[in-house]
Amino acid sequence: SAGPASAGPASAGPASAGPASAGAPAAHPPAGPAAGIAAYPEDLLDGTSEVVDAVRADVNAVVAAWAASVGQLSAAERRLAELTVDAARLGLADLPELADARAAVRAHGSAVAADPLSAQAADLAAAAAAVDEADAVLGALGRARGSLAGDLRAAEALLTEILAVAAEGERHARRAVERVAGARAALGRLDEGWLSDPRRGLRPWLGRLADAAAGGDWPGAARGLLAWRGTAEATLRRAREVAEENATPLRRRDELRGLLGALHAKAAADGSAEDPDLIALHRRAHDALYIAPSDLDLAGELVHRYAAAVTAGRASLGGASGTGGVPARMPPAAPPARSGGRAGGTAHDDRATGNAAWDTEEAG
Repeated sequence: SAGPASAGPASAGPASAGPASAGAPAAHPPAGPAAGIAAYPEDLLDGTSEVVDAVRADVNAVVAAWAASVGQLSAAERRLAELTVDAARLGLADLPELADARAAVRAHGSAVAADPLSAQAADLAAAAAAVDEADAVLGALGRARGSLAGDLRAAEALLTEILAVAAEGERHARRAVERVAGARAALGRLDEGWLSDPRRGLRPWLGRLADAAAGGDWPGAARGLLAWRGTAEATLRRAREVAEENATPLRRRDELRGLLGALHAKAAADGSAEDPDLIALHRRAHDALYIAPSDLDLAGELVHRYAAAVTAGRASLGGASGTGGVPARMPPAAPPARSGGRAGGTAHDDRATGNAAWDTEEAG
């Protein structure tokens, strides 16, 4: 009986300990440095100094960006104010380029005020470009006020020059088509209606500008003349390109003629010109270049074969007389080219030979 009685107090010990441990607050480590670790004031100062340096660098960057942006913006605003005064003096206060410049400068100013570090250099460049454009247009219009009559005469002279160059390109085109096989595909031309189209042709456009100037609308005439001149100068550049393109086929033909003549002179000098194969090959190349219309691809191949044969001292050809077994046609010698005293080229002298016509005109 003593066993159960003694078991009660022994089992009560753990039961009474459970609630006490559950309700007691958790233990915390003692405040202050952990045992064995020392903290020194200078360590804290070192960390603070690094933070202060970083903040100071950021502030300096903001200040520098602000100063640079404000300086550039102020310069643009000063120029804009000066242009506004000049525009009012000329009666051009509503100049569209001036309004565009104001909007661009205002937009960049707002960006700088909001965040100078994030303000884009491209925005500043756009604002400066808009001010430059307004300055250029206003300056041109200001000069045109006193020189509009002379500018219109200069525009007429420019149009005359374009017409002359365009006519030269057309002349080269006609001659190339007549004398060179397949030349049409390589010819250039100006845009349709560049001269006489009622809306965009250079001639009626210039006429409208002259009428505006005569009616007293000098700002409209001067502004329109700036645009007209830009288009006219681009047209002149293109007309020159077309003339050059259209002269190329006959220029190539004449270069081949010159090369063939030089090679024949070389062959005559060294005695190889009497070689039957060289005679036949020279005749074929000569026919290809002097009987219109010339096939320049074939002529070029024949001239280069003749050059190789002359250089080698003999004709390296297969077949009879270098013509694949077909006797070469023997036309009479071509007459020499002779000057006709015409501007832009020499006289054309075609002579009938059976169904072929000798073409002795040079490209000029």
